[in-house]
Amino acid sequence: MLPQSRALKIALVLGLLALAAMPQVAPPYYVELGSSALIAAMLALSLQLLVGATGIVSLGHAAFYGLAAYVVYFLTPEGSPRSMFVTLPLAMLASALLALLVGALSLRTRGFFLLMVTLAFGQMVFFVFHDTKIGGGTDGAFLAKPVIAAFDWQLPLTRRQRPIATYYVALALLVAMYLFLVVVLRSLFGRVLEGIRVTSIACWRWGSIRTATSSPRS
Repeated sequence: MLPQSRALKIALVLGLLALAAMPQVAPPYYVELGSSALIAAMLALSLQLLVGATGIVSLGHAAFYGLAAYVVYFLTPEGSPRSMFVTLPLAMLASALLALLVGALSLRTRGFFLLMVTLAFGQMVFFVFHDTKIGGGTDGAFLAKPVIAAFDWQLPLTRRQRPIATYYVALALLVAMYLFLVVVLRSLFGRVLEGIRVTSIACWRWGSIRTATSSPRS
């Protein structure tokens, strides 16, 4: 997760500084676009933990992403924003519970069947919100952007400052998630995850060799 060479480490720090300075010089449209990119980067990091470290491929990963978004929608009253300190933890908890359920069932399968099970769960979540009125159907849903508030305190922000605040929250969460994954993958638990990937690759290669050697020769 961390660059090995000094040049790459410097490039990583410079990239972070550039991201931190971007809202001060970019138009509001690009600030909001940058926030979406940072959120997508967090989704990619979660796939790095699952696919890159463990070697388990999931085709339904977007279901956790989408469920979290709809949890924020359900928790937000119509026309009234809700604090990020309320919506974010509950959205994460709901996605974690769904991941626990999907993982408990899909990990009972292997190979191609694992891919199909994760794809099936992802499609089920999609159809629940897309083909029913629960999440607004095909028209989608609109909600007020969450605010940074706690108890009776709320961070005062103008209309122009709101996208910038959202951007910095996404950047801070991305950095925290990246550092957390660095710690996890360097721990004993991270070595176990890498061992799962290595074992899976070894089993696949051994199965391929046995299939090739046992096939009839012409």
